[in-house]
Amino acid sequence: MATGEPLAGVILCGGSSSRMGADKEHIVVSGLAMVEWVTRSLASVGADPIVLVGGTSLRGEARRRVADRVRGSGPLGGIVAALDELNSPLLVVPCDIPAVSSLHLLPIISASRAVPNVDAVLAHSAHGVEPLLGIYRPSARVSLAATYNAGTRSPMRALAALRWVSVSLPGFSAPSNVNTPEQLADVTRHLADSQA
Repeated sequence: MATGEPLAGVILCGGSSSRMGADKEHIVVSGLAMVEWVTRSLASVGADPIVLVGGTSLRGEARRRVADRVRGSGPLGGIVAALDELNSPLLVVPCDIPAVSSLHLLPIISASRAVPNVDAVLAHSAHGVEPLLGIYRPSARVSLAATYNAGTRSPMRALAALRWVSVSLPGFSAPSNVNTPEQLADVTRHLADSQA
């Protein structure tokens, strides 16, 4: 991605959230819905537009939403749908990591500018490559769509069809996904401490 090239922010909102008992994007953490925490972080690094992919719309919602190609198509289907709809580089972040910040996103953007000949630039945490946190370029669309249409739903497996690099994010041990009430309590404490 060249300096000044537009970068769309994409928030992955699909998923049944069976362990949480509610759509994760609408769960309030330290006074804001999780999706709003992620939206603020994307806006802070200049992503425009910022769109939601999948999930459930609320009445009066002002944010643009891209529908999954097929309901329940998972995060890979969401990335493909966003690439189809936006046709620009995408800074992808799942809605369930409200503690993500510009400190995590800026190194990904910088790495993307340094390696313009790859399809994706992804975060690398203590747990390994994070395929749902990174930049996907339009050049990834055909390969990801073909992989998805062939039945693959795993974003990690879909990377085999792409040219990609990862960037280590110092001090970033896994993107604090919120999948359980216990993790929600942990991230709530973290965000409260960061605001103090």
